[in-house]
Amino acid sequence: MSSQPGVEVAAPPPTPAPETPASAGFDRSAWWLAARPRTLAVAIGPIAVATAVAASEGGARLLPAVAALWLVPEGGPADA
Repeated sequence: MSSQPGVEVAAPPPTPAPETPASAGFDRSAWWLAARPRTLAVAIGPIAVATAVAASEGGARLLPAVAALWLVPEGGPADA
């Protein structure tokens, strides 16, 4: 292309952004499967029992119990 004085070249139109998972919509079934409801009780059980024993001994603390529940590993006895 040769440039000529006084001739402006238009910029190409912007391309639309690709659809991302966030803009694709919220899928509750994926979240439900990720929570693994069938094995959730197996993972939470030991934490609940340990917290109950600590409470009966007068040494239960809420923050470590909640942190332990938050950090429940994905793999457990049911995955073996």
